[in-house]
Parts: sequence; C-alpha cells; structure tokens
Amino acid sequence: MMGNSVLYVHPLCYSSYKLIKGTLGLLEERRVRVVMVDNPVASSALERSVVSVPYLEIGGRPSAVDPLDAGEAQRLLEGGDAIVYEAWKMMARSILASGYLTTLAIIHGPGALPRLLPRVFIEAALRSNHGGHSPEVVHAREFWERVWERVWEKAPTVVAYNYARHAYWSLRALGKKVDPDSLREHLERMASTELLVQWIISMSSLGRAGNPLSFADKELSTRLREAAGRALEELRSEAVAGWIAGEEQPTIEGDASFWGVLERLSMQSS
Repeated sequence: MMGNSVLYVHPLCYSSYKLIKGTLGLLEERRVRVVMVDNPVASSALERSVVSVPYLEIGGRPSAVDPLDAGEAQRLLEGGDAIVYEAWKMMARSILASGYLTTLAIIHGPGALPRLLPRVFIEAALRSNHGGHSPEVVHAREFWERVWERVWEKAPTVVAYNYARHAYWSLRALGKKVDPDSLREHLERMASTELLVQWIISMSSLGRAGNPLSFADKELSTRLREAAGRALEELRSEAVAGWIAGEEQPTIEGDASFWGVLERLSMQSS
C-alpha cells in the first residue's frame, strides 16, 4: 500500500535523524526512497520545491513536512490520517521548523508570507492530502495574521539555534573539537547584532533569489534589528550551546549505526 513514497532528509538535521531512527524497518518494508538533500540539484530538492526537511511524499503528492515524527510518518505510510489541529498553528510550526523559511519571513515581513511558500510546502504543512486542512484556508487574511504573530514571536529563538548550529559546523570544519563551553565562549566572543543581521540575510537567500529589491527600507531595518537583538540575548544563555554542542550534533556525529543505515538506504534508493 502507498507505493511511490519518497522521504527527503539531511543527516545533520536532528528531525531527520530521529525520523530515520524511528522508522527504519518501515522505510525498508514499504520501500520508501530516502533522498539526501546535500546536493539540492541531484536530489531534485530545488526542482520539487523541497524547502524544509524531513519532507515526505506519498503517491507523488506532498504528505508532510517538519515537524514530522516517527509515529505520524508510520500512520501516513500505512494509509492513516495525519495529526491535525488548527490550520494556522500547523503552518506556523512548519515555518518555524525551517531556519531558511523563518529568516525569509523576517526579511520580507508579514504581508509577503502567502507569496513566499511553495504550494507543495503549504499542502505538506497542513497535511492536506491526509485528512488535514484544505490549502484554500490560506486565502483568509486572518489566517496569515495569526501565523505571522506566532512566527514573529518565536523567530529569534529559531535564529539563535540555527546560528549556533552553523557556528558549531564552522568550528568542526576547521578541525576543532567543540563542546558546550567552547561553543558558548565562541558565541560570546564573535556574535553581535551586526553579524546576526548578516547571517539572517545570507540564510534567507539562494544566491540573489530571496533578497528584497532594496535593503534601504525602514521597516526591514526595524525587523532585522529586533530579531537579531532578541536572538543575541538567547545566544548568551547556556541552553543554546548546551543543546547544539552537548546533545544534538554530537549525538548524530557519534552514532555509527545511523551512518551505516544511511549508507544502506542511499544505496537502495540510487
């Protein structure tokens, strides 16, 4: 049942990691094609507008996007309905689960949200093809007002954790060992409002795609300053570095069985 299923993931994404670990037997039993998005062209991620992972297609239709846990994925792959609640909350949580979409929202502001999101993302976020909400709900102005309110409230936290994750990766790329204390010291020494603004701008674009037509805009400046300032406060807490360098990334990097599973799944899907 439910053939032609594709799961897009990235191994350094903790949601992807947990999903694969929790559904390994099912993925193999259902012959789900697992696609790594490290190469966005070869994986067809760009072509299919996969802007966040994990992202699940079943029967060629968008089924679900992050947040997506093993329990819900199993229900969908076995033909069941998705876990559904208020549509605006489902949309906001999926935007906030993506550092890319969150920064894109900060750059372009509340009025642009309906134009920023691919149709397949909207359907996946709303679980439209599995007992969820119709994509038509996004035509209501109140819907986007509530989505924006939640996104703007939580966006600085998303910025803080994603910025810290990139700092962790950059230190690892330079051959350094990173623990919570060293990452926290690095963030305290290097992070600033200006650097966070630069990061938000770069994170929100693919080349020039995604950049606003002008950065000389007072409302954009206000949003960037506020989002970066609030994110900087969070970066100075022990929680961010503790999670990224003490739990999330070391868990993924040190799980030899997981990397073995990925290699096997990749070979089966090629």
